Amino acid sequence: MTTETFPTSCGPIRAQWDQGELQKLSLEPEADVDSTEPTPFARRVQAHLRGQKEDFRDIPLSLARLTPFAQKVYRTAQEIPPGQVRTYGELAEALGSPGSTRAVGTALGKNPFLLVVPCHRIVGAGKNQGGFSAPGGLTTKRRFLALEGHGVESLWDEGLLDEGFRHLLRDAHLGPIVEAVGPCPLQPLYPNEPFAALARNVLYQQLAGSAARAIENRVRELGQAPFPLPAELLALPEERLRQAGLSGPKIAALRALSQAVLEQTLRVNELRWLPDDLVVEEVSKIKGLGSWSAEMFLLFHLGRRDLLPVKDLGIRKGFQRLFGSKELPTPVQMERWSRPWRPYRSLACWYLWRSLEL
Repeated sequence: MTTETFPTSCGPIRAQWDQGELQKLSLEPEADVDSTEPTPFARRVQAHLRGQKEDFRDIPLSLARLTPFAQKVYRTAQEIPPGQVRTYGELAEALGSPGSTRAVGTALGKNPFLLVVPCHRIVGAGKNQGGFSAPGGLTTKRRFLALEGHGVESLWDEGLLDEGFRHLLRDAHLGPIVEAVGPCPLQPLYPNEPFAALARNVLYQQLAGSAARAIENRVRELGQAPFPLPAELLALPEERLRQAGLSGPKIAALRALSQAVLEQTLRVNELRWLPDDLVVEEVSKIKGLGSWSAEMFLLFHLGRRDLLPVKDLGIRKGFQRLFGSKELPTPVQMERWSRPWRPYRSLACWYLWRSLEL
């Protein structure tokens, strides 16, 4: 038997081989990685966990020690493409045993072939993501799915803005506003520049759009195009930033963000592979950036298609006007009223903002 432990974006992973067959692949958060060059298989796993979708069906598995039913479950699960999910019931039907849902779940809970047998692509009824037996549990499962493109669908994907426009146009409440405003012209904000997009959100916090844009334009002149780099912002004297229109708290927030990016405590280039709530969690660790900044990043930079920023005042006012509420709605009300807009609530929010200008 041979063993290799190699680093990945999700932590160390250990592969155990027996006579050329994979016996076990597991996430080992506390393990030390090997100092040797990763094998071709390890490099494939590393690439997959950087967002490059790998097909592992060619990997020989050590199945002899498993029951025939478990073998059939694993082989059937391997046929689910990256970016897609199946329920336990659907997998049971694919096995030809529609009554075996519980047995399917039991077999997958003991899956020794992390990623290669993609049990993370199996979800509960109603697409409830359910549990996950690997270290990190559901968080790990959702990260694996996001890396494969599930749950991180973007309005920037071809045709989705048009599809969302048609979907919202049919809504009894929002449809007239969608028709009056017309198709959404949104484009990615600072494409391929996640730091710039996050820093911009700091500038826009609690400011009217026109005032924030003026500050943004002045800040952009202080460094490399299209936006100063983290090192450039840290090197600027505070007085230069104040002359650009930044307050003390915003200068502190920009510097904290820049420091986190340079020290890689915030890996901005990896945020696109995280589920929405994990992006919010990571960004909110930076002092001066909270859920609003993270949600604006998700919406205007990554284009996540089904966001609902329930704390944004403009969105709340848009709901209030649209549904004739005497008071600003609660998050629970907004969630309920927005259900017909799924999975295009991000686009619906853009129309709610525009509705305040009509």
